[in-house]
Amino acid sequence: MPISYKVIENDSFFDIAQRFNIPMQQLLKMNPKVSGVGENIYIRQVINLDWTKTG
Repeated sequence: MPISYKVIENDSFFDIAQRFNIPMQQLLKMNPKVSGVGENIYIRQVINLDWTKTG
């Protein structure tokens, strides 16, 4: 499993959570710099997928 993911066009935070089988709330906790409820992501942003770290 990768430890990070770079956002591409048409990605949503929810889609990323589902793709990597990570609960949405956990992914939000792992990425505190993502504002809102994950709706404010942008292309080429790096999303942390490593549950042992917070970004």
